[in-house]
Amino acid sequence: MRILLPLFAALFAAASAAGQNVTWTGTAERLDDNAYRIVLEAAIPAGYHMYDMGPYDGGPNATTITFTPNEDVTLEGGVEQLDTPHRYFDELFGMEIGTFSGKARFAQRVKLAAPQAALKAQIEWMICDDTSCMPPDDTELTIAVPEGSRPEKARFPRRGRRTRRPARQGTVPPPRSPRRLRQRRPMPRAEARSGRSSSRRSSGDSPRC
Repeated sequence: MRILLPLFAALFAAASAAGQNVTWTGTAERLDDNAYRIVLEAAIPAGYHMYDMGPYDGGPNATTITFTPNEDVTLEGGVEQLDTPHRYFDELFGMEIGTFSGKARFAQRVKLAAPQAALKAQIEWMICDDTSCMPPDDTELTIAVPEGSRPEKARFPRRGRRTRRPARQGTVPPPRSPRRLRQRRPMPRAEARSGRSSSRRSSGDSPRC
């Protein structure tokens, strides 16, 4: 029973943390022939509030949204808040801040240079209740434009990938030596039988002392 108590406590903590997470969704609204508006919506758990885009110098962690353009889609302007945050003076931080409760929506206008495209959005946020705050969290969304399309290639710069440095002129990198794996070759049955019979004969013909 003592062994099961820490396990139940860990499961309860994980379930509680899952119920306090913010859920993000992204959609693409068509404005013109090749102009769209990307709308990101955050579902905030009950009893918590999420900070607006701020920014706050020395204050709480504001919500930040960063879109990564590519060859197929370009950004038009910056990210705007579609919902009006609740603003008040926070005595803890000593400044006026804005928060969202229930849900929060943000928008970014884009223009396509191809029939279909995919746009990545990196989001960071923090939620609090009346007594404490959850650790800052982040996520990444990929939005298809137009909505429901499946672009063949998403031309995004890969993060964290190491690139090989080109060799200097006049130098040739040494070739890598291939690894040799020792494998046991199966002996044919005929050879195995002949080997066994010869060993028996040799053992039988050996002189006795």
